[in-house]
Amino acid sequence: MDNKINGIIVYNLFYDRIEIEYIIVPGEYRKKGIGSRVISSFINLLKEVEEVEFILLTPKNDKARSFWSVNKFLDEDTTDEEFAMI
Repeated sequence: MDNKINGIIVYNLFYDRIEIEYIIVPGEYRKKGIGSRVISSFINLLKEVEEVEFILLTPKNDKARSFWSVNKFLDEDTTDEEFAMI
């Protein structure tokens, strides 16, 4: 890449729960695996700091659902809007 920040993740930490708000990858860098690398790095960092049992997400649209599905998050039966990584 060109020494720019090409992807970021925004999340909230609430005691023992993390909520991923969104991932930002500029348009010209999309579809190049950057978002997946951001998520993978984030999860690895979480595992180093704390034992992670699962991550629960609520994707807002089909594009987001597809992204999480490709990144090994499972569509849970809890509601139509929740994905989880276990």
